[in-house]
Amino acid sequence: FLLRKDKVNYRMIRSASDPSLDEKLRGYYMDMLVYPIAAKFKSDLNSDQLLPGALGASIFDVQKLFKVNELRIDVSFQKFGNRSNVLMSHSSDWLSDDMKVLESTYVKVRDLILNKPLDHDSVVDKAILLYGNFVNKAQLSERQGRTSESFLLGITAIEIILGGPAACRKRAALIYGAKYKTEYREAEIEMGKLYDSRSRYVHNGKEIIPEKLKLLFNFTEAIMISLLYMRQLCDISEKDFLTKYWYPRLDHVIASTNIGEKVNDKLIAECGLQFSNHRSENLRLV
Repeated sequence: FLLRKDKVNYRMIRSASDPSLDEKLRGYYMDMLVYPIAAKFKSDLNSDQLLPGALGASIFDVQKLFKVNELRIDVSFQKFGNRSNVLMSHSSDWLSDDMKVLESTYVKVRDLILNKPLDHDSVVDKAILLYGNFVNKAQLSERQGRTSESFLLGITAIEIILGGPAACRKRAALIYGAKYKTEYREAEIEMGKLYDSRSRYVHNGKEIIPEKLKLLFNFTEAIMISLLYMRQLCDISEKDFLTKYWYPRLDHVIASTNIGEKVNDKLIAECGLQFSNHRSENLRLV
């Protein structure tokens, strides 16, 4: 139906289904429709894997996937789909069978956007999707054996969503510490080590080791979950919500943490730090 909105595609659809035309001519028009259909599917599948990919599920190279002879869609996420209603695709010729990860990711996505589907006109949701896009590119680079490139993309994703190199280290450490039950200062040290690794790669050409990339992906996943929790609890209609509300709240928690001050549950929840199945008093922020 989306293809019919384009006048050229609409004419080809009409011609391909016109019984008065010669069969070969109809076949010609049908062949011509393959390209816009493939382009639409590629666009939708790229978009629809942003959230699950950033939440740790396997992703795929859409260009390569469409060259596979037998494309098998194993997991459909119904109304939770971002655009095409398919959040994850899977082919034995490209990805290993990993249904448990796909199923657990479905549960995450369902729980995190159930009552507030992503709005492509929302500034906050656009930022979330941009972040997811960079994380997915990082995961795809990692899958193709380009570890250092993947690492750079992952760091860039964090800086995009958390406000630049200086502030994002502390904010990322806070979110990671809350997710993985790590002392804030320990998480800050870990984040600093990731930046040190990036600096050594950029300035000295020292390749990133897989263990560092795995740690980085733990950070990116925690940040995505925090973002989705936050958007469920807060009114994100303000176009400057991230800079006016979310960043200051995160910074407030960080400041309180540094002086040993107790942080109230409401603020923790509004920051997206109250991770599933963990009460806020169990978050080791101090």
